[in-house]
Amino acid sequence: MSERNLLFLEAKSKQVEKPAACSETEVKDDHKEQTKNPTEDNMPETSASSILQPSIYSQITSDFTIMLNLACLSVIWLSVSFCYYLIAYQLKYIKGDLYINAIASSASEVVADALAGTLLQYLGIRLVLQFSYMVSLIGMTALIFYQGHSNALFALFVIGSKFGIASAFNVAYCANNLVFPVSIVATTYGICNFIARVATMAAPYVAEMYPEWIPKMIFCIVVFLALIAATVFR
Repeated sequence: MSERNLLFLEAKSKQVEKPAACSETEVKDDHKEQTKNPTEDNMPETSASSILQPSIYSQITSDFTIMLNLACLSVIWLSVSFCYYLIAYQLKYIKGDLYINAIASSASEVVADALAGTLLQYLGIRLVLQFSYMVSLIGMTALIFYQGHSNALFALFVIGSKFGIASAFNVAYCANNLVFPVSIVATTYGICNFIARVATMAAPYVAEMYPEWIPKMIFCIVVFLALIAATVFR
């Protein structure tokens, strides 16, 4: 065989060896990529039940206790918000000294805000609400039927009315977080707050009703309904 033919065969053999070497390198790289980035086939299967969660509406309506507590808390929120602002608007029409009554109202609210948390810790939601509504109901009933002229007694009755409502207002906020599951707390809070704010829009109009005992009587009726709701509350 001539020297020219030998050189041609050597060159041909080198061209065949290079693709083989490249193919081995590509196989190694593909193996590394599969090891680092496993495909979907190698991933563990996730069931649909672990991904899909029941809707908030179904969580509320499927549990009778949650629905009952939501209805009761809606009434409680409505009462505390409506009556809280009704006292503020009605204060100028309450007999006695306006300034003394205003100071008594503010002081009783401060005390109620300070004691509500402690009472809630030791007595629980239901007992604190019942106690608060009873104090408020007694104070406003006394304002309706008392015919005397003692500024001190008028201030005392205002203290009772405002103390009870302010205490119940604080407990209503805490009860929403303590009663409902975390997944629906924001929704239940929004529902109760919406109902309370809509009802509160009527407070300044009710406060201007005449004769003066009508706003006080409406206050007592709303508080009494809230007392029933607090009793049914679980």
